[in-house]
Amino acid sequence: MTGSPLDPPDSLPEILRAACDTLADGLMLFRSVRDEQGRVVDFEWLYTNPAASRVVRRDDADLRGKRLLVEMPGNRESGLFERYVQVVETGEPDQHEFHYSHDGLDDWFSNRSTKVGDGFLVCFQNVTRERRLEREQEAQRQLLHRMFMQAPVAVSVVRPPDFVFELANPRYEEMVGRTGVTGKTLATAFPELPPGEGVFQILETVTRTGEPIVTPELCVPIDRDGDGVPEEAYFMFTSQPIVARDGTVDVVLTVAVEVTERKLAEDALRHADAQKDEFLAVLAHELRNPLAVVKSAHALLRGAEADEDAIAQVDAVLERQLAHMSRLLDDLLDVGRLSRGKLTLEPGKVDFGVVVREVVGDHRAAFESRGLTFEACLPDSPVWLEGDAVRLAQVVDNLVTNALKYTPPPGRVDVSVRRGDGEVRLEVRDTGVGVDPSLTARIFEPFEQAPQSIARSSGGLGLGLALAQRVAELHGGALSVESEGVGRGSVFTLTLPVVPGEAATPPSPSPSPSPAPTPTDAGPWRFLVVEDNEDAAELVVMLLRRRGHSVQHVALGADAVEAVRDGEFDVVLCDIGLPGMDGYEVARAVRALPGGDRLRIVALSGYGQADDRRKSREAGFDAHLLKPASLDAVLAAVAARG
Repeated sequence: MTGSPLDPPDSLPEILRAACDTLADGLMLFRSVRDEQGRVVDFEWLYTNPAASRVVRRDDADLRGKRLLVEMPGNRESGLFERYVQVVETGEPDQHEFHYSHDGLDDWFSNRSTKVGDGFLVCFQNVTRERRLEREQEAQRQLLHRMFMQAPVAVSVVRPPDFVFELANPRYEEMVGRTGVTGKTLATAFPELPPGEGVFQILETVTRTGEPIVTPELCVPIDRDGDGVPEEAYFMFTSQPIVARDGTVDVVLTVAVEVTERKLAEDALRHADAQKDEFLAVLAHELRNPLAVVKSAHALLRGAEADEDAIAQVDAVLERQLAHMSRLLDDLLDVGRLSRGKLTLEPGKVDFGVVVREVVGDHRAAFESRGLTFEACLPDSPVWLEGDAVRLAQVVDNLVTNALKYTPPPGRVDVSVRRGDGEVRLEVRDTGVGVDPSLTARIFEPFEQAPQSIARSSGGLGLGLALAQRVAELHGGALSVESEGVGRGSVFTLTLPVVPGEAATPPSPSPSPSPAPTPTDAGPWRFLVVEDNEDAAELVVMLLRRRGHSVQHVALGADAVEAVRDGEFDVVLCDIGLPGMDGYEVARAVRALPGGDRLRIVALSGYGQADDRRKSREAGFDAHLLKPASLDAVLAAVAARG
């Protein structure tokens, strides 16, 4: 094997040799070593400049005349040798980057090799730092891209002036209800957006000013379902310009958070707050009316000119107004229970036809007095339900009363009950003021009323329909309304499930109760009145004494127990909500006293829910009366225990 002829570097001009020695790039000169067949089998070093010596950690004098594959066999393993042979044999220069991890090296190089005589000259740079920097930058780009794509908020990047989507993460596409927006203009991707407004205006402003914009709440019409009907959605946008080196806005990055639910909740809260204010005003109005009547009646009774006829008339007026106030308070208590999910039923077997017939009978005279036509189509045979008769009557009464209130004469109201497949259907149809179609969904909300002029003339707190619907739902039924519009009447429909079977067995009749005692039959009894309201207690004491009963009054529960221990009583008439020791504790303590089991203990309370009555029974009360209770009701409850 022989080396091919090639002039040695020593023969180069001194100035050229000095230039090669000062190059920052590595420079090596080789000549071919061929076998007898003329094939290149190795290369011999002719020259290594100082920069190259620093890379391979061997100087020119050490390498000159030595074989490449002997000194650095990694050239064959890495494929470099074959590339050098190709350069020598073809005369075509070669340039490439590669990673060299042989012969004690572990670096990236940029190689340029050129044929020189029967050999080659290779010029190389160590680009390890650049490649590592590129890898780090690429890793950062990949990380940023993953962060972008996996961000829990919607992120998009658009390029002005046409606002072409460069990127849009999956959360963005999920939020807007469409995919494949990348590469499209904003106008093409979202044709429902009004040009020059909203989102367009934000992006144009950011592009023009180079300043970010934060929009806390923007209403955007967006067709998420693809049905051509945009819905109103609310978004919070943060649009940040990404500025190029020349100071112009290259792209705009926008983070969008949908706040539609929050916006609707805030609107609902504002509506509820407005309803509350209106309700308080209505409540004040509704309470002032009976209070004004009571005040006038009080003035009349104090006058010397009051005769027996006037007193009787005042008595009737007071009774009506007290009943009205009692209904107001009952509705308030019921709607409070409804809002807390505490509205309960006392179920039993109920003939719904009888319930409706009784309510209709109670109101017939009122319809006639207003000049209204009132017809009822009711079933002849029983319609048995499993339900609370009192609550069902409350629902029917509300529907009939509304028809009476909101149907001006000479109008018509029709009530019908029809039994269908597994259900009974009550319809209350009127020719009255009707309901605006936009209000039909809200009419069953608490405190919603008819138009102000009607509501003010008719009165009420706007609670009845809310309670009626909830009672219907608690019975497994439904309450709905239909109306063709204001002034065109309305139809309220109540559907309830019936007891299976055409001829359901009616409930077993209870033994006929003994007639309730009249005041003249009862007593005289010895009463202990336990009431912390002095005015209420004084009136009860006066009324009982007027009926011939002996009465003692205490204001505290502990005093009541002491009075029973030391005295002789037949009846304890006790409030529940007492300060300190409440009425339940009083009843238990009294029952525990010697002879306490013979006493009649009656609760007279403002708490009248089923749970309150249960607690009364468990505490030892014989009866539970709801304030305001008449004296006759009190005496009847006392006598009933006996």
